[in-house]
Amino acid sequence: SFNQLWCNALNLREHGLTHFLMLHDDIVPASGQFDTHWSRVMLDEMEDLRLGVLSVTMPLRGGIPETSAAIDGKPPHRMSMKEWPANRTLTSDAEPNLLINTGLMLVDMRRPWVEEFAFSMEDRIEKVDGQFVPVTLPEDWKMSRWLKKRGIRFATTTRVQATHVGTHGWSNIYGSV
Repeated sequence: SFNQLWCNALNLREHGLTHFLMLHDDIVPASGQFDTHWSRVMLDEMEDLRLGVLSVTMPLRGGIPETSAAIDGKPPHRMSMKEWPANRTLTSDAEPNLLINTGLMLVDMRRPWVEEFAFSMEDRIEKVDGQFVPVTLPEDWKMSRWLKKRGIRFATTTRVQATHVGTHGWSNIYGSV
């Protein structure tokens, strides 16, 4: 369904669409923070930093003290909310191995590269210590690598407060995890 939404956004550009905002159904942005709507905070941050993509750093569901953002490596290092100061944005310039997520993400659709991109995942099975294990490269980390390879600036931020909901809510508000 991500690619169907992406195609809809691509087709609406001729009618004036300039940005694509993805909001997963298990992410709830806080309203009224900074006396500005959260979407305006994202748009202003994107424009100020001249980004192609801006993601909001979110904690994983299940009370795991890790986030959707990571530093690429073998294996990637998922950052915890405690590693994130409040109101901070980390760009791909400052951290070249940054991996972001799609849960709450804004894309500038005025950029030519958007016509070349498509969401995809990569699944495989590997043998580790004599045992077969499933390995998945999620669409968001694959997108991050795609953006990096093409020199497209992207970032993740905690300037927008949001909660990742499930049976409980896991907040990205500084100091909550």
